[in-house]
Amino acid sequence: MFFKEQSKVVQQERFKRLYSNYQNNYQNDERKKQAILNELHSLQDGAIIGDGRSDFTLKTRSYPFQYNHQNFILLDVPGIEGNEKKVIDQISNATQKAHAIFYVTKTPNPPQKGEEGKRGTIEKIQRQLDSQTEVWTIFNKPINSPRALKDKLINDEKESLKILNKEMKNILGKHYKGYKAVSAQMAFYGLVQALIPETDFDKKKQKFLEIF
Repeated sequence: MFFKEQSKVVQQERFKRLYSNYQNNYQNDERKKQAILNELHSLQDGAIIGDGRSDFTLKTRSYPFQYNHQNFILLDVPGIEGNEKKVIDQISNATQKAHAIFYVTKTPNPPQKGEEGKRGTIEKIQRQLDSQTEVWTIFNKPINSPRALKDKLINDEKESLKILNKEMKNILGKHYKGYKAVSAQMAFYGLVQALIPETDFDKKKQKFLEIF
């Protein structure tokens, strides 16, 4: 849905024009070449994807989109497992506006629980909830090889996800609505149109598209 939004389409067109300009005019000017390459990196699809660090996102970003003739705003907040002091205001401000909170994880295990004198991830989520807020877990399964898609997406993770559901429900009660399993990386490779050739994203996309 987001890839169909006008702002995203405009960004992709800008990337394509800039890349064409980069190819045709700046191959022999290293200073300008590097400046344009830096801008291309910021404009290409996937520029907002994290690099695995828990504190990769430090500020809330909003992404508007439309579905079924209704307008929504997705707020991408800093990871709640990271350094809470750095991001607590960002998280609090965003969750106060939210009708639903999506806890996105790449492991099918329950979030860490708090130890004495220290809140765990579930307790941090619980502290942010309004009385009407729904909480969903999004299990975003990492898939690095096309061969992994020959079987069902969550064959090996079903039991772990059942335990995750149980523990989330025990603490969050009526707020918790369950989990959804996805592999966002695969959807990304199927939708991207603006990538710098020979970058890591581009190479992985080509590898998957050879099979699918």
